Order: sequence, then structure tokens, then C-alpha cells
Amino acid sequence: MLELYLLVMRRESIEWLEQKDRYIEYVNTVTNLPHRVITQNDNRLFPFSAQAVRDTLVRILKRTGLDEKDKRTGRYLIHLHSFRKFFKSKMSLSCPVPIVEKLMGHEGYLSSAYDRYSVEDLAKHYKEGMEQVTVFSTVLDQSEELEKLKEQIEQQKEQIEELEKHNTPESLYKRIKEWSEG
Repeated sequence: MLELYLLVMRRESIEWLEQKDRYIEYVNTVTNLPHRVITQNDNRLFPFSAQAVRDTLVRILKRTGLDEKDKRTGRYLIHLHSFRKFFKSKMSLSCPVPIVEKLMGHEGYLSSAYDRYSVEDLAKHYKEGMEQVTVFSTVLDQSEELEKLKEQIEQQKEQIEELEKHNTPESLYKRIKEWSEG
């Protein structure tokens, strides 16, 4: 099986790789649990055990109030497999299904005979479909937020100008005088 730990290196991935060893050392110190020890020579991009990821997801779900469970099964409605489903559904909108299957690590009974995709082919398709699986687009989110903030600032400037017109030192003095005499 062709292992695809990393197809596209983005700036965030590079920054993570620079911090990874210190993080591993920290996690091993804090958890102090033998079954969760992560080694420095683990070549995965995110060297976490499945249980550690599940535990983290459950903590996040609880903190955000999204820890709803299925009444029949008792399982969380949002679980790790939800992310795989999301990936497959969204990525299939822009990539051929066999490519998506390969990116997910699925292997069919004829995969080695017919699926002869190079890492470069897979990376190209992933780049093309990356927008489909991007949950937060930092640039768009920040630009929209920036526009809202600019509008708020303009409204506040107008309010300040209006207040300054009606609240000159002379008008305030006059109102105080009227109030004290009244």
C-alpha cells in the first residue's frame, strides 16, 4: 500500500513539523502513560494514537456543547468517521472517485492492477479538490470580518461626529446652567 502521509505541504504543515519534536516531548511528559508514548522517529505528520484523537474530539465536543449522542446506540453523533465521510463526499465533487478512494487509503481487490496513480497525480488531484474539504478559509473569513469591522468603525465615527456637533463645551455649559437653575 502506498502510504500518503503528506501530499501537499502548506505553511501550517511546515510550521507544525518545526514544532513537532517539542510537542512530542511535552505530550509524553504530561500524559506519562506508557500506551500513549510517541517516539521522535515517528514519521507520520501527526503521530497520535487513534485513542488520543478520540479523547481529544470528545473533549472538544463537550466544551462546545456538541456532544449529542444517538438515543438508540449511545454513540456520539459527531465521531471520527464523520470526518472521513465529509472528506469523501466533498472531495468526490471535484476528483474522480478512484482518486478519492486512494487518498482515503481504501484498497479494492483490483487496486494494484488498475490504480496506477503516482504520488504526483494524487497530489495534483488533492490540490484541485482541497477547497472542497476546507472548512475554514482564513483569508475569506478574515476579509469578511475586516469589512464588518470597517463598517462598524465608520458608524461609530459618524456617531461621534454627531455627538460632537450637539455637545460643544458651550452647549454643555448651557445645559448644566439650565439644569442647576431649573
